[in-house]
Amino acid sequence: MNSPEVEGSVSCAVVHGSTVQGSVIAPPSKSHTIRAFVLASLADGESIIRNPLLDGDGASALKACQALGAIVDGPVAASVSGSRAAERAGTIIRLKGTNSALVDGNVSIDVGNSGTTLTLVSGIAALRRGITRFDGDASIRRRPVKSLLDALFALGASTSCNPGGVCPCTVAGTLRGGMTTVDGSNSQFTSSLLIASALGRGDAIILPEHLREQPYVRMTLAWMRELGAVVHDDFPIRFHVPGGQRYQAFDKTVPGDWSSAAFALCAGALTGTVTVTGLYPDDAQGDKAILDVLRQMGSRVDWARQDTGGKDGTEGGCRNVTVSKTALRGVCVNLSDTPDLLPILAVVATQAEGETILYGCAHARSKETDRIAVMAKELALLGADIEATADGLRVRRSQLRGAMVHSHADHRVAMALSVAGLVAADETIIADVGCASITYPGFYRMLERIGAKVSVTQE
Repeated sequence: MNSPEVEGSVSCAVVHGSTVQGSVIAPPSKSHTIRAFVLASLADGESIIRNPLLDGDGASALKACQALGAIVDGPVAASVSGSRAAERAGTIIRLKGTNSALVDGNVSIDVGNSGTTLTLVSGIAALRRGITRFDGDASIRRRPVKSLLDALFALGASTSCNPGGVCPCTVAGTLRGGMTTVDGSNSQFTSSLLIASALGRGDAIILPEHLREQPYVRMTLAWMRELGAVVHDDFPIRFHVPGGQRYQAFDKTVPGDWSSAAFALCAGALTGTVTVTGLYPDDAQGDKAILDVLRQMGSRVDWARQDTGGKDGTEGGCRNVTVSKTALRGVCVNLSDTPDLLPILAVVATQAEGETILYGCAHARSKETDRIAVMAKELALLGADIEATADGLRVRRSQLRGAMVHSHADHRVAMALSVAGLVAADETIIADVGCASITYPGFYRMLERIGAKVSVTQE
């Protein structure tokens, strides 16, 4: 067996039942990082981005922005060790923006596995002269993008995509403004239209249909307004974005990622005590709701102010959050705004007395995988009493037993199944865990550091 540092694309994790205890640093937020890169690319002047995610989705976004004309000064993803990215303190990217003057000509962008890069950069591609061709891995080629492309077309862009409304797809400018509807089940579509429309030639009216994952649209609005853009909204129904605006350059620190921190916090709730540092209680990230759910289930959750020496750069201050094991009870949870919590909450639910119902997240079927079907299948292999529904999962208390399971190349599935292995009898083997580095570089080393019996090996 190899050290948990080894997280190659075809690696397997072997996990044994463990008690965990310790403190870990939350990796940088993917959602904030990608918004920072995209907006800095459009801004007038040089922006300073501190503590960005420089691996996986972050690397894909940065490369896409460079392809459209942004100039980067600082460590780029290709030169940084991915396995230690979550521990890089003080990393700074200086990004010189284009002041809305993106490069001309035809450009091809491979977004890898990053759906956020695909959607947000598709929007700004509609601001430039020339065709931008987008493609990605197998999961990207399964993700529907036609609603976003249709909305960009309604606002003046030229677009095309493969049959079925998936990648490869193309976008060409320019946005004139106007009125459009867009599928609200993927909040990134709305965020993409908002960011790009501020730089269009005319005003845009954006009407999301049944907007989900609303905290992430609020995050986008907060970024835009902080950088000087005006948006009039009747949230979450109607957004009026005046055209012809400019984004100001900025100096900001990327906060810790609540979505990734949820895995360490839930490991503490199930098997011991875990403290996660680098989190902000007032952050716009929707997945901070993990603490409310764990409290409802009976977990002990404690906050403590983190001493950052005045350098955290985020309003409200950085905090340490500690979650400790207690007896858990089943709950009903609406995951409409937080579908990324589905995989790890399904694991927690197997250890809760009674039944847990996770609902309102049919859009979780359109992530890297159909997460509802995949989690039902893989947890059942571990002995879980679990049932997939149209919009979620029903889970009852179960005695998990080790087995061979598969991540389906989905980073959140890989990490959730690894946490499940901590409470399963015997040995759990999770195939294809290299995908965890997409959002949580060093995840398996983190588990080992807090006491998990885990090893990773290359196939």
